[in-house]
Amino acid sequence: MYAGVRINMINLRCGISIFPEQDKAFDQILTDLLEKAPARFILLTDVSGQIISARGERGKADIVALGSLVAGDLAASQEIARVSGDYQKNQMIMREGSKFHTLIFEAGPYLVLLMQISSEVPIGWVRFLGKLSAEKISRVIESDPGNVDDVMHEFQSGDMELMMNDLLDDVWKE
Repeated sequence: MYAGVRINMINLRCGISIFPEQDKAFDQILTDLLEKAPARFILLTDVSGQIISARGERGKADIVALGSLVAGDLAASQEIARVSGDYQKNQMIMREGSKFHTLIFEAGPYLVLLMQISSEVPIGWVRFLGKLSAEKISRVIESDPGNVDDVMHEFQSGDMELMMNDLLDDVWKE
């Protein structure tokens, strides 16, 4: 029960639940990312590998197996970073290929975002958009379902332009 109304929420193996408002926000984030990146394929899973959502062209890929592998890859990379003393939140993993690059983002403590892009797309742009989207996803899942609209409004396109200008300013500072 949520605010006196029975709703259909998604219960994940990692122990969290996704409410309809959050699921709708994830759909919006992934659709925007697919368009702006431009990504070939996007996958959102929980840290146990359970599929939450997918967008784009997946070809013949078994996304259930892919979800498990992505979650395992992130877990292994996090442990490598911990053992080597270089762990930080919001890790990113990148695999360069001849036709496509694959980026995996830690989207908070519960979710994992995978993006596959053409090798012709500038990596810096995709990395920026992926990191921003992973942050949005993290904030949505950690927010109260009734406040999802407020979280989404924090990331309007004007805010993205300001953040991009700040990033460019940082690059050119002496």
